[in-house]
Amino acid sequence: MVELIKKFFFFCCMISFTFPCCGNSADSFKINSNNKVKDKLKKALLIADELEHSGKFIEAYIKYTEVGKMASDAGKLDYASEIYIAALNLRIKYKLKIPYTYKDRNLAYLNLCNHLRQNLSDKSIFWHESGIEQTKIDADTLTLLKLYKSFALYYMDNYDNKNAIRINKISLPISRAFRDTIEYAINLLDFSDLLNKEGRFKSADSISDMGYDLIHDFELRNNITHSTKWSFWFIQLKAFIYFNQGDFSKSERYFKTCIDSVKKFHDRGGIEHSDLEYVTNIRLGKLYYELGNYKAADVLFVAADKILNNPKNIGFNKSFLYDNMLQTYQKAGLYQKAFNVSEKYRAYIDNLNREARKQHDIFLKDIDLLHMENDEKEREILRQEKHQEFKDAQLTYLGVGIFAVGIIALMLFLFNQRQNRTNKQLLKMNSTIAEQRDQITSSIEYAKKIQKAILPSNELMKICLPFSYVFYKPRDIVSGDFYWVHSVGQRVLVACADSTGHGVPGAIVSMIGNNGLDTCVNEYGLTKPSQILDALNKYVEETFDKSNDTVNDGMDIALCLFDFEKNEVEYAGANIPLYMVKGNELQVTKADKQPIGRYDYRKPFSNHIINLDGVDNIYMCSDGIQDQFGGSKGKKFKIRRLKRLLVELSQHDINQQKGMLRETFSDWKQGEEQVDDVCFIGIQLKIF
Repeated sequence: MVELIKKFFFFCCMISFTFPCCGNSADSFKINSNNKVKDKLKKALLIADELEHSGKFIEAYIKYTEVGKMASDAGKLDYASEIYIAALNLRIKYKLKIPYTYKDRNLAYLNLCNHLRQNLSDKSIFWHESGIEQTKIDADTLTLLKLYKSFALYYMDNYDNKNAIRINKISLPISRAFRDTIEYAINLLDFSDLLNKEGRFKSADSISDMGYDLIHDFELRNNITHSTKWSFWFIQLKAFIYFNQGDFSKSERYFKTCIDSVKKFHDRGGIEHSDLEYVTNIRLGKLYYELGNYKAADVLFVAADKILNNPKNIGFNKSFLYDNMLQTYQKAGLYQKAFNVSEKYRAYIDNLNREARKQHDIFLKDIDLLHMENDEKEREILRQEKHQEFKDAQLTYLGVGIFAVGIIALMLFLFNQRQNRTNKQLLKMNSTIAEQRDQITSSIEYAKKIQKAILPSNELMKICLPFSYVFYKPRDIVSGDFYWVHSVGQRVLVACADSTGHGVPGAIVSMIGNNGLDTCVNEYGLTKPSQILDALNKYVEETFDKSNDTVNDGMDIALCLFDFEKNEVEYAGANIPLYMVKGNELQVTKADKQPIGRYDYRKPFSNHIINLDGVDNIYMCSDGIQDQFGGSKGKKFKIRRLKRLLVELSQHDINQQKGMLRETFSDWKQGEEQVDDVCFIGIQLKIF
């Protein structure tokens, strides 16, 4: 699966990184900064792939990690996650021991877990647990602590506070190693907040005290003579704990302490912390309503509203104030006040709408004024032109001639300047197009090498089927058609497949089909052709279902199992029949009328058994030959002409057939463009 991810990602890189956006302007051909990032990613990924294939697995893991970090920094989190998974699978498969000197040896675990957590992925638990186990082995304490924190946040985001508390409990002893830093105190703050939400007030109170003491010690050690924001949050957490317990007296005291802290912040150098004051005023106001002190609560709500009206605080959440006021007034039974607040909010919204309409009206008036000014300028220009025409009429013939010559010279100069600029732009554009064309061609040529490496070699074909040949002719550089061979003891499996489309898209589908056949035989242990096609269909559908988009691509295929002990061949097909010629008689075994891939009327594939006797010529082919235009009238070759050709080929030695087929196909085209990929397999069996 790692190989599939890398190959598939490589093709994605080729397509998305090398093809520019299409458009009608010259800007469409400019390479932006994102393309430079993509080029760096592609080159780095190729280096990592080469390192892995050369057996340098540790260097490959480090390079994959670097590429993943590059993708993360570029904001391509999906690409980054795929690369990190490839790196970690490589590390797990070969049990790599990454050197301690490599400071980012566990960065792949940390970044992958953060990406999966943000997406609420169901893979998050597995990779968190795997990363925690590995960082324990590596004694990488800081990364271990960060993974625990990410794991706890995953459970909090999924509203699973119990598991979040469990993870926090495990991480607390580890975070004590960092008790001289603020990290440990923050961990205690999160833990105490979780316990408070779960109603475990006593434990929450005790832990918040411990965290506050650590913050206080941190301030003393660093010569901080004033309370920090962290002190403020611990004090406010204490107020919440007592509020939830119903101890409103203590909650009030701590909320007041928060307000005093905010005032001290204001007094030091004029630095304001309106966000802290805003939140505290609202929550203390709510507390006063619980105590029945409505006057004090109103004062605080008014103060919070005043903070909102400050232009510096335009980004504050105004609904937070109104929601709390409404809930509090309704709970206290003060429905008139609640109604007044709702009216105030509606008035605020109406005011915003009025202001928007006002600005829109001003904009329309400005547009009208601009039109008027332009009209006046045009009229003035017309008046000046008429006056100039009158003056020109009074000039002598010589003056008119000189003026005309001057105008012509100026026009020629401007035209020449414009022509030069146009030529430069065309040269630059042509250079850019040529460079992009070369990049695209280079990438597809490299893809051709990969596809050629995946296809069975001539040597393998001769070993498995000595009297056989393959006529393989892609329409473009890479092909959607492919062939496949696999030996199982004294039996040989052979497939001829035609993927949806051709070129790069078809090649990607063909890779999925090739990998699926390997999986069905090597991993699932299947040898019966019909069972293999059923399993391959499921494999292809599951592969495409991983995408959020609906993918209807697939393939047609003919699959044979040659059993030389039983002298028989088993066949199953998806829209590609099996042709057998005995003597001068052509026998056609029809395929099931359904493809591999998404199909509404799916049924199990049929399995056909054919006895072999004497000299049998067996053929499998895609539709590339029969759909080719050519001949004297430019028509299709068609299936009827193909069948006659198969009978004719069978009358010749197997070593002559491929040349005859190639010559027939070339003569038929007569200069016409090839319309589709061609894959043709011929096999001659002699059973006596």
